Amino acid sequence: MKYEAFKVFDLEKISSNFINFPKLPKKYNLRRGIYMWIYKNIVIKVGLFGEGTQSGASGRYSSYRTTNKHLSKYIKGINKTNGSVRPILTLLENLSIGDKVEVIFKEAPDNMHHNGYPYKVDLAQMEAEHKEQHKETLWLK
Repeated sequence: MKYEAFKVFDLEKISSNFINFPKLPKKYNLRRGIYMWIYKNIVIKVGLFGEGTQSGASGRYSSYRTTNKHLSKYIKGINKTNGSVRPILTLLENLSIGDKVEVIFKEAPDNMHHNGYPYKVDLAQMEAEHKEQHKETLWLK
């Protein structure tokens, strides 16, 4: 499973204003990597987790779940907007009720050493390469 892309769960549009973001199973709480959303066999979003303020996959999807739960407060300007609002709104605009989106994770390798020097996989570069690969189908650029 390590370093290979694998399905974690499905997102589903439940109503006109709610996407179900399931709780991330503990076995998929990876420290660093990228995720892809796949709708009707095409990649519509590529993102990363494990960099910045969100730590790991659990933090990334917890943020989506919380934002989704309080989406109306973000839309009304009561809550300060964050990076989860736009992807959720895009799903709400483009999916029909009952539509599902697969969530795929690809774990980044741990830090490596070569000839005594430490190396760390650049998640932003990993994300950029996947975005470039799927640039024709992404809903969010």
